[in-house]
Amino acid sequence: MLSRVDGLEHAIATEVVRLNRQATDAIAAYRGAYFADPGEIDTFGAIFEDASDAVAAALELQRAALAAIKPRIGIHTGELGPFCTQSTMRHAIALRDFANRGQTVISRTTKEAVHGYLPHGAWLLNLRAHVLDREGLEEVVQVCHTDLCSDFSPTRWIPKSKPA
Repeated sequence: MLSRVDGLEHAIATEVVRLNRQATDAIAAYRGAYFADPGEIDTFGAIFEDASDAVAAALELQRAALAAIKPRIGIHTGELGPFCTQSTMRHAIALRDFANRGQTVISRTTKEAVHGYLPHGAWLLNLRAHVLDREGLEEVVQVCHTDLCSDFSPTRWIPKSKPA
């Protein structure tokens, strides 16, 4: 799971601290390992052994988020080892960058892993296939919840041209 929060440069310090606390609490509650780049206050991520735990943590974070601070979250399921593979991280970053503020999107791989294991009140909405990175077309799926907005404007994503 990777998240970026737009607009933190305008947020007051207490909001940033509160969001980080909410993120670490949600991630820990679902047995995830939180990580962040010390130089980036607007970006954090987590690694989970189970994709359904990643989705549940993302929903908890979206539901707890402050009105002015809504994270964009992307979740991709890949190889789990001592460190995430570059491919898995790149894919999660592309999904995160695809999402709108307050939106959580997942890859087809994650969709298959969480099928039948969504939290109460959650459902999946297929957003069709999009070019996210050099891998070509990828099915992008939005995670929806009865407590959250599920109607987002068309993505702000601008696909990168594939290398020749």
